[in-house]
Amino acid sequence: LGQADARNLSADVRKLLKPDDLEVTASSNLLKTLISVGDEDDLRLALSHEPMDASILRALGERERPSFDPSDALSTILKGKEPEARVAVIELIGRWRIVGLREFVARIASGDAEVELRGAAIKALGRLGGEESVDVLEKIVSGRGGYLGALSVVAMLDIDSVRAMTQSADMLIRSQDREVVHALFHGFAAHPGAGRLLSEAFGKAKIDSAVGKRLLALWIATGLVDEEISAGLGALAGEANTSISYHPEETDELIAAGRKGNRAKGEILFKSAILGCAACHQVDDEGGRIGPDLTALGGSVPPERILIEVLWPKKQVKEGYSLSRLQLKDGGIRQGYVQGSREGGILLLRDFASDDLLRVPREKVQKLEEIGSLMPPTARTLSRNDLADLLKYLFELR
Repeated sequence: LGQADARNLSADVRKLLKPDDLEVTASSNLLKTLISVGDEDDLRLALSHEPMDASILRALGERERPSFDPSDALSTILKGKEPEARVAVIELIGRWRIVGLREFVARIASGDAEVELRGAAIKALGRLGGEESVDVLEKIVSGRGGYLGALSVVAMLDIDSVRAMTQSADMLIRSQDREVVHALFHGFAAHPGAGRLLSEAFGKAKIDSAVGKRLLALWIATGLVDEEISAGLGALAGEANTSISYHPEETDELIAAGRKGNRAKGEILFKSAILGCAACHQVDDEGGRIGPDLTALGGSVPPERILIEVLWPKKQVKEGYSLSRLQLKDGGIRQGYVQGSREGGILLLRDFASDDLLRVPREKVQKLEEIGSLMPPTARTLSRNDLADLLKYLFELR
């Protein structure tokens, strides 16, 4: 379809859409084709389609905002009862920045609707901008806090980054809710320059190292990569600049020490929050899926390579686990593993946390950066005895 003549194809699709007895699924698929290749009249047609479904609205979101005012059509869809379509239309209002519908969106964000719908409205307010949006977002933060409060702080990044930075640091320090902490970390890591702001806020905060260590452990567990956030949290935890100097020429000595280590203590270290190994790696069906499964590591990987991957994780990255970071032209950031694609204009990215496969048009990519392994060199903060215990555990995984 991408190579077809768009004008002729649009005319053919319009003819196919005319029969009244067309199946809903067929009609939806034809409309999405028309949206991808058609003109603004085709976008009008899509917006007036009934019954509306979320996939049509998300296809519209791939197009630039049309020159005509779509407010009436979008507000009509917003008044509907289909939950997924309502979420998708709010997302579209944000992407197209339909400021005239801000009051509608603000009422949903502040109301008692389901969390997914309110979350979409909060994110849309961030895109719509303006002091009115900030007022609504701050009320959500101060009134209800929690997960939606965290989303509100992240949404503020697009409008007032200084206020967002202050609110976020305070919320991270006070919150015991992992969902809140993860939402804030993901939000700041997805905004260019936000990691530096958050790190600066940490530097001004007066908290004890126990809170810093808790936040550092939660950050490691997200698998996200942002050197400035890592440095700020490391300083809070009292672990900045504590790396022990290990050298490749010590390989034989370190392996020998690992073979004499304490496996039980090594397992405790592996599962500890401060190292965060179990947050990303599975062993016997327990643990995360961000990194490779380590169940049979000791029986399939030589000790030399295990040592290198533990102390210098970026030197040897297992195929399929080299992290890439996309900076999009709209300012967003995506992190994941680039997959092979037969479509030249589409970049496939497997999200490292959710395992979802994202289709990103290359024309929307500002910069593609290969990061390599997302595994932090945290093991270099271990004493030699602790490192030997960790290696003993890994060497004996079968």
